[in-house]
Amino acid sequence: MQALFGGSSEDDWRETIFRLCYHQHGGSGLSFNYESVMEMPLRDLRWYIERLDEQRSAEAAALKRAQGATT
Repeated sequence: MQALFGGSSEDDWRETIFRLCYHQHGGSGLSFNYESVMEMPLRDLRWYIERLDEQRSAEAAALKRAQGATT
């Protein structure tokens, strides 16, 4: 595991899988199943995690802007 992720722990690996599979009820997000994540090439796995972080940051910024516009 550490060889794949450059020193990442098993907990980091579990967190990665969770983040890709978790789908918030009523919200946006990815909804890969466990099997598809385990079959995913490492380069795709890393890309999805990075892109997911970018998307969540953009959504959080949009919510802040929207809240500021209504107050």
